[in-house]
Amino acid sequence: MSDERHKLSVKRFLLARKIHLWKPPYSVDGVVQDDVVDELSGMVAAEVGLTKADAFRICKELQALAAKNLKEKEEFLQHGIATLQLRLAEDLSSALQVTDKLSVKVRLDEDGKDLVSKIAAVIKIDQHKIKCIVKGRVIKSESSLASQNVAHGDTVLIVVSKRQDLAEQEAVLRSIQQIKTDAHLLADAGNSDDKFLQIRDQTGSPVKIPEHSRLALMTALALYDRGRTELKFGHFSKALIFFLESDSEFKKCSTEFVDLVDNYALLNLDIVWCYLCLGSLTALPDAAIRLETGEKTLKKSYGPNLARASSLKTNTGAEKANMLRLRLMQGILEYHRGNIALSRTLLRKVKEDLTLLKVSDENVSRLVDLGYSAFEARVALRECLNNVSSAVEHIETKRKKKREMMEQREKAKKRRAQERLLGCMPGSEVPLSVEAFDILRSMGYTAQQSRLGLLLGNNSVARALELFAETVPRNEEVRWVSQDLGFMPMEIHHALDENGNDIRTAVNVLLEGFYASAAREISGSSSSSVIPAAREITASRSLTEGSTTTGSDSSSIESVNESEISEETWGARDRLAEIIPGSQEDYLDFSLELEEKFLNDYLHRLTE
Repeated sequence: MSDERHKLSVKRFLLARKIHLWKPPYSVDGVVQDDVVDELSGMVAAEVGLTKADAFRICKELQALAAKNLKEKEEFLQHGIATLQLRLAEDLSSALQVTDKLSVKVRLDEDGKDLVSKIAAVIKIDQHKIKCIVKGRVIKSESSLASQNVAHGDTVLIVVSKRQDLAEQEAVLRSIQQIKTDAHLLADAGNSDDKFLQIRDQTGSPVKIPEHSRLALMTALALYDRGRTELKFGHFSKALIFFLESDSEFKKCSTEFVDLVDNYALLNLDIVWCYLCLGSLTALPDAAIRLETGEKTLKKSYGPNLARASSLKTNTGAEKANMLRLRLMQGILEYHRGNIALSRTLLRKVKEDLTLLKVSDENVSRLVDLGYSAFEARVALRECLNNVSSAVEHIETKRKKKREMMEQREKAKKRRAQERLLGCMPGSEVPLSVEAFDILRSMGYTAQQSRLGLLLGNNSVARALELFAETVPRNEEVRWVSQDLGFMPMEIHHALDENGNDIRTAVNVLLEGFYASAAREISGSSSSSVIPAAREITASRSLTEGSTTTGSDSSSIESVNESEISEETWGARDRLAEIIPGSQEDYLDFSLELEEKFLNDYLHRLTE
């Protein structure tokens, strides 16, 4: 049994019997009573399975630590000087060859930069390279420690940039701020039905969320995806910074909307995973709560024993992979909490699942030889538990669904564009019917005629056809225009009504619309089936001899819509497109080698 296990076992023995080594009879007026501690050691040794010498040594160490903590608490209560325990990330601890526990003293009304300065003096590292994390939050330089909920006795996780200059750390900070700015820009861009960024459920349907929560959720998801990119490359310190920023944004959302997505559950798992990979799992005070939150959400999403997931999809390898990582971290956490039996049960289950979920390199090669990408192969094999035939079927099904979803989105996007260009019924917000418009166009009527018929016919195809059938002109001028130029009397009457009964202006308006529409159809414009919006049709125009025409067509209206989106917003879209993975299965494309390494390490500890 390792010394760590020894200490855990002794602690559990003392806690169960409410034995306080810093109180009488074990310590009287600050004087340690070794004979009493020696007697206690015999009881501990017999119960825990240690030699009396080892039991005595551990009791003395625990007693000294308790006395130290008591003294530091009194110092805080009397003088306001807090003691914070320092925990170095595992790679940093090895590089600095730190073996003793470190701490720093600070007043809680001091700013974050003061804490960093004192830590830098202790570990002798440039303070500009240091990031401090307390209770899962990155400490801000310009805010007091008290305002950031730092308390006496807290543990500070220290993350240090490995590079000699500050470029990498500054790049992370800039990236976080840029993501927040970009997410805000894109969340606001577009109209309510056609936002640049939309939250969709697993079927691809948009999810309606109040604007405030939507903005925070968008920012949280973008930061989370950026962190997952760093995690994929093993950059645990950088990933953790992005994850904690994402966590802060998630907490701005109403719980009911956070529960709509399982990303928050996975975020909690990834935060704990980063702490574990940095060798600092015990420095995260809410690790158990985060794992519990993740488990609760995943169980709700997947159902008991993955029953709900199994009913919705053929293969559940993805869900099993998430549950495996959850169980692994729970098993490791229980080990550090001294719950050895529970830890052993959890880790044995992880070992069984790992055997099923490990992806065979040989099977990946077989799928690549069939023409699939290595990414598709790895994800599909994990999803299908290494069954090649099922993986092929899975890939083809995913490809088909992706094509169908893209077609549906494109169709919906085209429809929204048509609705915007067609406009609404006069004096109302009721949109002109795209279906009715398409019916009239299929019957041979021009775009302008179809739209005008719906405007005057109260959005009815039947009424529009009745209007088209009216052949009685108001006067000889209208008859001449109708016979010689080919316009319907309905069109001419509407143009006259809109232009003060001036026949010359009305004819010019009609011809302007006709030539613009013809030019679009000749050029093959995708918007040729849609005519100008209502404000363009009904706008008053004055056209006299010798003047030039500056009319608008549907292409110009579309460009006006696009011009409402600033260059800054287009840039934001491009930047976030590089962050957000092309496939939502991206998170499944990871090897389980690190998980297996942790599993074997802790299974070995349990046998010592």
